[in-house]
Amino acid sequence: MSGGTAGCPCGIRSPRSRAGQTAPSPGITFIRGGINIQTHDVSNNIIAEGLSNSTHHKELHAADNLAFDRAGNPVRLITENTRDGGKIVERPPRFYWPDGLEPLPVAQVQEHVLRDAGARPWDRDAVDARIVREARAGTGRVINSEQDAGGYPIAKETRQVFNPDAWDLRTMTRRAAPGG
Repeated sequence: MSGGTAGCPCGIRSPRSRAGQTAPSPGITFIRGGINIQTHDVSNNIIAEGLSNSTHHKELHAADNLAFDRAGNPVRLITENTRDGGKIVERPPRFYWPDGLEPLPVAQVQEHVLRDAGARPWDRDAVDARIVREARAGTGRVINSEQDAGGYPIAKETRQVFNPDAWDLRTMTRRAAPGG
């Protein structure tokens, strides 16, 4: 999910080739399970965008992505700015996944991210809860400083001895208490 100007800029920003230098090869971008929801602060509603300061083409392999405008209507997923001659070349979906990685279908991505985002989703503070609530309601906004969001939270100091036996270190989740 993205509230920025583009969920996934395609390619790399590189200086133009000079005489006698080898031009960089095209960038390749893979996007799967991406969601872009336009907010009231951001009018761009695309998942992928070509970089306007590049003369090189970018290959884009995309599948199972969604983009919506402010009213929830589907919009075009990909746009490009060809001012300098570079363009996005859409290719059939092909993905390189590590063994055992199973991507979520895009229909499940938003709820998964909102449920699991953050360093400690089971222990969200008021700021984390507000961010998730605003993202879920579509009322989030781009802020320019912490003052735009009520300032820094005031947190009391906490300390606790770390007990690795109480945690599943592979998933960083707490283990069930004995007998519980």
